[in-house]
Amino acid sequence: MQRIPLFIAMSIFGMVLCIFGGFAPFPINIVVCMFGGMINMMVILQIIGIAKQKNFLLLFKDLENDEKYAWIPDFNNKLHLTIMKSNHKGILYKKGLGIFEDKGTTFLFGKNKMGFIFPESAYSADIPSVQYFSILKREEGLESWEDVVKTYLSPTGYTEFRRLFRNPNSELDIQKINDELQWLIDRNVPLDKLERKVQGETIDFRSRCRWLKYNYDPVSADNATEAEKIAVWRQLTNYRDPSADYGKYGAIAKAVAMILFVIIMVVAVLSSLDLSNFMGMFGG
Repeated sequence: MQRIPLFIAMSIFGMVLCIFGGFAPFPINIVVCMFGGMINMMVILQIIGIAKQKNFLLLFKDLENDEKYAWIPDFNNKLHLTIMKSNHKGILYKKGLGIFEDKGTTFLFGKNKMGFIFPESAYSADIPSVQYFSILKREEGLESWEDVVKTYLSPTGYTEFRRLFRNPNSELDIQKINDELQWLIDRNVPLDKLERKVQGETIDFRSRCRWLKYNYDPVSADNATEAEKIAVWRQLTNYRDPSADYGKYGAIAKAVAMILFVIIMVVAVLSSLDLSNFMGMFGG
């Protein structure tokens, strides 16, 4: 039997018992209502237990404006749901996982945003790109980036590519990666043998190079990392932001001004009234 119809039937039965228990004579009404309430409580506990078992318990939490759901696969091919913070634009952060660039595909999970993140890659997954390279691996047996580039270029072009970007004595950095991607983007390949259809959209290798160049731009992540370092340093050194003091003093000044305004208004009202008869009552 399916669990959802069972839970619905149990909750309706418990509610009906509570309703009829209200019309039953004492002390039968107490027993009937308690029994109906226990059935509903069992349904709630069962739902919470299933949600915890399937790692869906976080779905009951209301997300803040700077939070986003993220599905994270582990090495055992299990999906884990977590909530990540986006304190910086285009950056997601989770304590224990680190900083991730949020440039991949974003879905709507109900009314909340959701994406997929690979912990070893430091960025959110772009689903069309993941599917594109997965198709190349499945259909063409292209296991690595080098295999894809070799298939994409002609033998002469690949020789030139190796001469420019595969110098064993050079140290790899982000600038060299961008230069390599830009060279592949500018390369005029008359027939792209790696063009595939993904989700009804035609995707070629050049478009994936453009996306990779856009994705592998660590400036925003570096800025966010430095900002987090500064925040931790301020916390450890008990640093106080002067602007925070200005805000506190501004609030105190506003409160004092309001009190003075009320006092002035009361004095003005009292001065406009004729209190001679009122004071004469106490003068005898």
